[in-house]
Amino acid sequence: MTDATPQGSTPSAPQSLPEMPAAARLVKEGRVPQRVADRELEAAPRALQNAAWILLGGALFPFMASGGSMLMGFAAKAVGLVACGLLAAAVFANRGLPVPGGLGFLGKPRFGPPLGAKPKGAVQSLLASVPTPLHLLGVLLLAVGPVLALMDGSIAAANKAAEAAGLAKTASGVKAAAEVAALLLAGCTLAHILAYKKGGAFSPLYPFLFAGPAFMGISSMLTSFGKKNFIAGVGSLIVAVAAGMGLYAIAVAMMQAKKEGDAKREAAMAERRAARKSRPGT
Repeated sequence: MTDATPQGSTPSAPQSLPEMPAAARLVKEGRVPQRVADRELEAAPRALQNAAWILLGGALFPFMASGGSMLMGFAAKAVGLVACGLLAAAVFANRGLPVPGGLGFLGKPRFGPPLGAKPKGAVQSLLASVPTPLHLLGVLLLAVGPVLALMDGSIAAANKAAEAAGLAKTASGVKAAAEVAALLLAGCTLAHILAYKKGGAFSPLYPFLFAGPAFMGISSMLTSFGKKNFIAGVGSLIVAVAAGMGLYAIAVAMMQAKKEGDAKREAAMAERRAARKSRPGT
């Protein structure tokens, strides 16, 4: 049997090769999207998620009794809800998953490094925090909500009327902005838990932040029920309960960490005991 290729010559290369699949290109370039199954929530993240949902409901009430326009307050909170929804949708864009709500066009263009790639340098690290227009729009709307509450003209009008009548000022733009801030904390916490389900890290900072709504809810509840403002009183009660649940998540996380630490120490001790028994002459 003879070789069909003459000596001294090399086999000719094929005229064309099939194009490399998109998935293979991502593997070659080190940009494989993080497609992992949703993880089951442990006790602490689950408790924090429940607290965030309750806080979200309570923050929809005018629980701080700011004295502002109810319409303007709901408009500011509506902007905050949209912002938190965009940040939740950005969780899917971060992992190369289909973005819900038809917002995929906002999650495809990227300011930062390519999907799955590590940022290089200070500029890329900064852009990695808001890598897509979806992230940027969500962050901008986070700031717009409290600003709208502060700009409520009815608050200034109420304080001016009280001053003219020789009464103390009771309306407060800070209280109105605090209501929106409580709602934003609830929405951002839910987005964070969603990211944790999709493979992200759990931050213990979020349950600590619930100390703010705890103080706001308790202080407002005492004054609202005293003034027979039952709508604000009910809202502040819900906020206070939700904040307490959020703070409880800290204790749950600490207990879980202690259990895991004890288990690791016990496993290490068992490994050392087994190693000593396996030595000759023991």
